[in-house]
Amino acid sequence: MVTSHHSYPSQVLGIDLEDGPRVLLNYWHMGNVQAIAVPDRDGNGADEIVVYGQDNNDHTSAVVILEPTPGELLRGRAPNGRRRKTLRIVEEYPTTGLTIRLPQTDLFRIESGAERDIVKEVSWDPETQTLSLTVKDSAWDSVRQLAMMLTYHLSLLSGEVEVEFNDHDVYLRMLKDAIRRGLIEDCCAITSTDKLVEYGRHLASRVQILDASEF
Repeated sequence: MVTSHHSYPSQVLGIDLEDGPRVLLNYWHMGNVQAIAVPDRDGNGADEIVVYGQDNNDHTSAVVILEPTPGELLRGRAPNGRRRKTLRIVEEYPTTGLTIRLPQTDLFRIESGAERDIVKEVSWDPETQTLSLTVKDSAWDSVRQLAMMLTYHLSLLSGEVEVEFNDHDVYLRMLKDAIRRGLIEDCCAITSTDKLVEYGRHLASRVQILDASEF
C-alpha cells in the first residue's frame, strides 16, 4: 500500500505484487493521510483499509474504513466539501467507505489557522471489533506548544464510543492551570476528574459514523 500526500488531494494505492503488479485500490482524499490494513472485518477474505489524517474540507480529523472485494479494483473518493473543485480529476469516482467524523473540541480558544484534532495513531482489536484513534488535541499548541492526546475507542459492533484522555492526571492538572491563567476558555466547568470524564462522554456522543449512502 502506498500513500501520496505531498499536497491535497492525496491518493492511496493498494498494489497486488503477488499476482501483478496490479492496482486493487485507488482512493482519493482531501487532506494529508496515512493508511494501514486491518484484519478482515466483514469475512469476505480481504483486509480492510483504514485511511486516516486530516480533512482539508473543514480542517478536522478524518477516518475512512474501506472494504475491498478480493481480486477486484476498488475506486473511490472522500465526500465533497468546500474544496470540491480540487477533486475534478476523480469526480466520477464514487464516494465510498465508512466515514468516521470526530468532533472538534469546544473547550478551547484555538488560534486562526491551527490544525485541529488530527488523528495520529490507529489500532484495531479484531476480537472486540474496536477501532482506537489517538488524536492530537492541538488546541494546546497555542498555549504551551504541547501535544496532549486523547483516544477514541469505537466499537464497530455496537456503535458505542468511549473517550480516554492519555495521561489523564497530567491532562487535568495542566488544563486547570491553563484555565486559571486565562489561556483557555472553560465552557464545561472542568474542575475535577469527574468533570473531565463527563466532557469525554460529551465528545463521544458527537462522533459520527456514516456510510456512503448518507452523503
